[in-house]
Amino acid sequence: MFPMLVSFILANWQRAVIYGALVVAAFTIAVGIGYYRGVQRLWDYQVEQAQAAIRVVVKQGAVTERIVTRYVERKEQIRTIEKIVEKEIVRYVDAHLDDYPLSRAAVILHDAAAAGSVPDPAGAVDGTASGIKASALTQACTANYAEYHQVASRLISLQDWVRAQARVNVLDP
Repeated sequence: MFPMLVSFILANWQRAVIYGALVVAAFTIAVGIGYYRGVQRLWDYQVEQAQAAIRVVVKQGAVTERIVTRYVERKEQIRTIEKIVEKEIVRYVDAHLDDYPLSRAAVILHDAAAAGSVPDPAGAVDGTASGIKASALTQACTANYAEYHQVASRLISLQDWVRAQARVNVLDP
């Protein structure tokens, strides 16, 4: 049986070569088609991811724009209030308190509070004048309060922005 198979193959070797070439060609075409389909699916996936990323970036930009607009509006409101308070201080305080300088104890307490610490008030009470007028302290306090409100507004805006960005990133379909 084996010699007969060998003689059949040797007698028909051209057919075996042709069949082998056809099998190799069919296999190569199948691999090529599979590769092409895989590349196409990868491209489709990358396009989907890019479109999703664009949607997220657009939503993040809208959130940032909305938060910045609110922050600018708050900043203008704070600046308007600061101007009104400053006018009132100048109007009422300067007229009445410029003749009376602050005591050294008041200046020490104010400076310590501005630095973030509280000194012992009992050790600083001597009643001597400091040479600083009360209007200067009230204007400094007004400026400090205005700065506080500006920083608080920035912090509130930043917190709003972080929360909104987190919602955009988590809830995006």
